[in-house]
Amino acid sequence: MLYTSFARPGGEGVIWSLGRLSWGIAIGSTSGPGTPGVGFAPLDWTEFSRDLIVASHFTPHVGVYNLEGCVRQGFLPRLLTMDWGQTVVLPAASVQRGERRIWLFRFVLWVASNLIYLAAGALFLIWLSWRRARSRQKPLRTTGSA
Repeated sequence: MLYTSFARPGGEGVIWSLGRLSWGIAIGSTSGPGTPGVGFAPLDWTEFSRDLIVASHFTPHVGVYNLEGCVRQGFLPRLLTMDWGQTVVLPAASVQRGERRIWLFRFVLWVASNLIYLAAGALFLIWLSWRRARSRQKPLRTTGSA
């Protein structure tokens, strides 16, 4: 499920970045508060049809979230007559922005999933530094035989 409405501008770049790894893609969101096509509001027809066409290049299994929003915005009759073979131009900046967002998301997920190991490593390094500093503060003991 790719909510490109939450990735404006350049949400289509997210589909391009993740699409090649997908067996199915669900496009959304078409319902919610606000003016369609602005901010975090639902997709308008231009964005929605673009996202569907981009997703259809990667998989024949394209879903829509949600159909109520499609009915409310009048998308269903337009879907019946949509030209699925039309070309869509994705700006390079949009694709790069999508790649950066995906990289950042993967990095955050990696850190979150390895947090216990990172914390253990940090604690070990702190302990090691503390031991080294403590051993340098101790005076050397010499034996009195000469």
